[in-house]
Amino acid sequence: MLNFSSLKNLKNIFIIIGSFGFLIIAVNFIIYYFNAKAHIYSMALKEARESFEKDVLLWEWISTLGGVYVPVSDHVKPNPYLKVPRRDVTTEKGEKLTLLNPAYVTRLLHEFEIKKNDNITSHITSLNPINPKNQPNKWEKRALKSFEEGKMEYKKLADINGKTVFRYMAPLKVKGACLKCHGEKGYRIDDRYYEVGDIRGGISVTLDFSPYQALLVRRTKQFIVSSAILGILGFLGLFAFYRIIRKQRRETENERDKYLALFENSPLGIIQYDKEGNILECNRNFADLMGSSEEKITQLNLLKLGNEKITKAYKDSIAKGFGVAEGWYTSLTGNKTIYAKASFKGIEDENGETTSGIAVVEDNTESYYKEKDLERLATIVKESINEIYIYDVDTLEFIDANRAALENVGYTLDELRRMSPLDINLNSTKEDFEQIINPLRTGEKDKVIFNTYHCRKDGSKYPVEVHLQWMKLEKPVFVSFAYDITRRKQTEEKFENIFNSVNDAIRIVDLNGNILSTNKKGAEYYGYSPEELKNMNIEDIRTEEGTDKIKENIDAIRQKGGMIFETEHKRKDGTTFPVEINSTLIEYEGKPAILNVIRDISERKRAEKEKEELTRQVIQSQKLEAVGQLAGGVAHDFNNFLAGIMAYIDLLKRSRNLEQHEKEYLSQMMQLAERSARLVENMLAFSRKQVAMPQVIDINRQLSISEKLYRKMIRENIELLIEYYSHPIYIKIDPVQLDQIILNLVSNAKDAIEDNGRIDIKVSTGSSEDILNHNSIIKPNADKYCLLTVSDNGSGIDEEKLDKIFEPFFTTKSSGMGTGLGLATIYGIVKQNSGYIFCESKKGRGSTFYIYFPVSREKPSEYQLAEKESESEGKVLHTDKKILLCEDDENVRKVLSKMLNAAGFNIIEAADGEEGLRKFKENKDDIFCVVSDYVIPFKNGIELYEDITSISPDMGFILVSGYSHDADKIAELNEKSNFSFLKKPLKPELLKRTIMEIAKHGND
Repeated sequence: MLNFSSLKNLKNIFIIIGSFGFLIIAVNFIIYYFNAKAHIYSMALKEARESFEKDVLLWEWISTLGGVYVPVSDHVKPNPYLKVPRRDVTTEKGEKLTLLNPAYVTRLLHEFEIKKNDNITSHITSLNPINPKNQPNKWEKRALKSFEEGKMEYKKLADINGKTVFRYMAPLKVKGACLKCHGEKGYRIDDRYYEVGDIRGGISVTLDFSPYQALLVRRTKQFIVSSAILGILGFLGLFAFYRIIRKQRRETENERDKYLALFENSPLGIIQYDKEGNILECNRNFADLMGSSEEKITQLNLLKLGNEKITKAYKDSIAKGFGVAEGWYTSLTGNKTIYAKASFKGIEDENGETTSGIAVVEDNTESYYKEKDLERLATIVKESINEIYIYDVDTLEFIDANRAALENVGYTLDELRRMSPLDINLNSTKEDFEQIINPLRTGEKDKVIFNTYHCRKDGSKYPVEVHLQWMKLEKPVFVSFAYDITRRKQTEEKFENIFNSVNDAIRIVDLNGNILSTNKKGAEYYGYSPEELKNMNIEDIRTEEGTDKIKENIDAIRQKGGMIFETEHKRKDGTTFPVEINSTLIEYEGKPAILNVIRDISERKRAEKEKEELTRQVIQSQKLEAVGQLAGGVAHDFNNFLAGIMAYIDLLKRSRNLEQHEKEYLSQMMQLAERSARLVENMLAFSRKQVAMPQVIDINRQLSISEKLYRKMIRENIELLIEYYSHPIYIKIDPVQLDQIILNLVSNAKDAIEDNGRIDIKVSTGSSEDILNHNSIIKPNADKYCLLTVSDNGSGIDEEKLDKIFEPFFTTKSSGMGTGLGLATIYGIVKQNSGYIFCESKKGRGSTFYIYFPVSREKPSEYQLAEKESESEGKVLHTDKKILLCEDDENVRKVLSKMLNAAGFNIIEAADGEEGLRKFKENKDDIFCVVSDYVIPFKNGIELYEDITSISPDMGFILVSGYSHDADKIAELNEKSNFSFLKKPLKPELLKRTIMEIAKHGND
């Protein structure tokens, strides 16, 4: 009989066996069910195929006959979709017959089947049916399309009106016999020809699947009943076997319990092993000794432990019946080592052969250590590399010393026993040493630590750190441990050198903020000596704003272990500077302290400020660019409008029968047009897209020429004072732009003065240092500057608005009083001419604008120095030659032509560059001057000038533009005697004077 007494849990084993048997039955049932289901499905498929093949056989038979004639009746009528000769015939007896083709016969057969048996229905169909009754449903369409893709069958279980059906469909192919009715050259439906072998359509078969389902249910029930009977019989047999085994186990458990009680509760470690050395069992104490679990130990083999003593003792127990192993053993986990004695005893079977054994293990670690402790302690003391001294508490005479102490001081033990610590402590007097050891005598302290120097027998000395303790051996003694700290001292010196060479300030403070130590840089930062700093608190070097956060910062460092923060410190002379402090919590001289690494971040702050300023300038530039795009787009068309308006006004003013008030009206209209023109110029100047003609001018002379104009801008109760520089100052700028700057600033000053007031304009010199005083971020690109100062005693500007005054559309004036472009225009002009502008203002105290222009090294030409006043209206010089006028805007071209005609000039008009060039070539001998807009189709104004001067090099040419197209090129051409440039909008008088100058030079 089988013996299962060694099994851990018999009940669980039988449960597992029963569950496994149930699982086999369940799996067998699933396999049977799916096989039965597949068989039932194949039966339905077979029946559907047989029905299809029957219809195909009928189809082929009728196709072979070429169709069949049947009598016409109510059920069988002529096929209207069969169009062949002799479809309908009459017999000699007068009976009417009609020809039925295969598809028609098949459909009639299907209708007949449906009436006889509704369990199976068939339907002949096609994707292109001739007869509408053969039209496919959605499922049949999918099947027909799959046939075209290469499938030969299409099947599916479906639910129709709550009824499960099996649907099957296969294709019908064109046979040779089909062509008898449908044509020998091909079977044609619509535009497609079908040939023999092509798929024309298909027949679908629908079976009632209910009988097959009933058959599946019936067979499944039969299998379940048979499996259940088999399972019950198997369970009963298993249960009977379980009862027999359980009874046998109970009988053996009583004996085993007695053995286990002794085995488990023994104070010694016990194992049982077999003849091969495999450990069969062990008690809990042995597992504890080995530092592992009983399960893991029973997986081990004594021969594979790698211990020679254990191997020998095991083999002795098998061969001789007894063996002993004693020594150090390491636990299986490696974290425990014991000194143990193991006694091995072999166990013989009934035949007298040793087949197993028992080993008893005793832990002797504690007793072993007690024996070895004194030896080890003596060895440690004697062999220690540190000096150890023992001396009397009362007499202070040395009692003993280790080898390191004797070797270091150079005395023998006998010599040392006649001495005291005072004889080798170089820097200690008896009084000093008494102060050190008194706390030990009184029990106030159990250990003292101090640094001193030991003196060798040869007179040399070395630094030591002494740890002194009071102990009671046979009697009270002092035990001194002295560590040679020569290397530490050297390291400390190196550290001190590094500490003082670091470029950052380093200091150590206690948790109350008292400065304990600092490096040289820390002293230099603040102007104090290191000794002065050591008597100070960090409050003494913090600004008033920073002292409030000292306690908060210290608390944060204690909690987090460190932090980095910024603050301001002050030097001994009272000046302040920004710092970044990296603080770390450390231990210093046995107490918690804070190590601060302090960095002067003045340069970083300056760089951050510079970055902010550059960012602001970029934003300002982007705003200017955005409005500049708008200004440039508007300028061209608006200037054309103004040119037309001014020309018409000029024509009206020439009427001789105008009354005085009408002339005044026209003058007012002309002033409004000119003001509009100045607005466009302001927009273009502000956006830096104005056509500027910079030239070297004496700013004193330019201001004196325009002084009358400036005075016309202000009221009588405002005084305007201009202070000229004592010598000429030359700058390079368009004079019109300079006037724009002064006029805008004077206009703003006038609006800021409510009653009586004063405006001062001053010309002086400046330097790059003066600019840096205004803004230290700027990097001036010149050394010498002309300084133009415009100040007033008006209402001033709020401090918070000063940063925005140069922004486009920002104004401090009331609604309707300003466009917000004046100062932005000035800013654009100044930047366009490599200058700088600054403003200082206080509310109620007026404003002062400082404008810096680089001083030019060039000097004005003789023509510019003369700068004679333009002549007033003069008579047109008599000439028979003509003016070529090129302008693409028809309205502007017509009005300019009329204006110049009225002034006595003959005009040839052209709407684009190509037409202008062509008309010039045709009339070049009659033309003395060309007037052209820059922006004209096909050729721009400069290209037209180059083409014309290549034909007539001395031809007078006037280029007109209001936008900065090819500004450098225009400035270059303007130096030529036959080239003149006029800004839009064209002022009639200026245009006529320029033409008269060209005519005059031509006559000369």
